[in-house]
Amino acid sequence: AKLMEETGASLGGETSGHVLFAPFSPSGDGIQTALVVAGVVAASGEPLSRLATLEKAPQALRNVRVSRRQSIESSPELSAAVEKARAVLDGRGRLFLRYSGTEPLLRILVEGTDPAEVAAIADEIERTARSALS
Repeated sequence: AKLMEETGASLGGETSGHVLFAPFSPSGDGIQTALVVAGVVAASGEPLSRLATLEKAPQALRNVRVSRRQSIESSPELSAAVEKARAVLDGRGRLFLRYSGTEPLLRILVEGTDPAEVAAIADEIERTARSALS
């Protein structure tokens, strides 16, 4: 939801399956999602199979237990690791770090085109975060 606000997006989703429709509700709602999808299918006159496309990208998710929540920028080693990872991905993927809203965890998400590269980047960021934030 935060990234949607920052980018002005009205539609978003999570790997958990939650679909967010900013104009209607700030949280995921399965019935709402089903109704919106049914409305799109009805308005288009096409079967859902012709409307939906999905491109899966290799993804790695890591959770690091932290003793304190500090900004990523305030940790020189973690900032450097993030900058290096983004340079390696070079527009072919994304790196997203955020603190859990309910647990003392830093969530690390890496997506890219090469599964081995994605895993290696996630491992390096995780190692650095454990050292810097534990």
